[in-house]
Amino acid sequence: MEQKLEAITDAFYQSVVDVDKLRNIIVQHSTIERLKQTLRDHLFQILNGEITMKPTWGKDSVLPKTTNG
Repeated sequence: MEQKLEAITDAFYQSVVDVDKLRNIIVQHSTIERLKQTLRDHLFQILNGEITMKPTWGKDSVLPKTTNG
């Protein structure tokens, strides 16, 4: 399954980086490899029934943190 997930994420991010604006955003804030790994992890969790409502990203996340209040 890991080889298939790798092929899926490679194809997905190849189409993303073909768009200059998207590639620039990614390289400015993260790396393609890091995002590929995150997507593979999420797809693996979904396919194995490990879906939770709890976010899995940490303090080094590329996602912005929000504040309440």
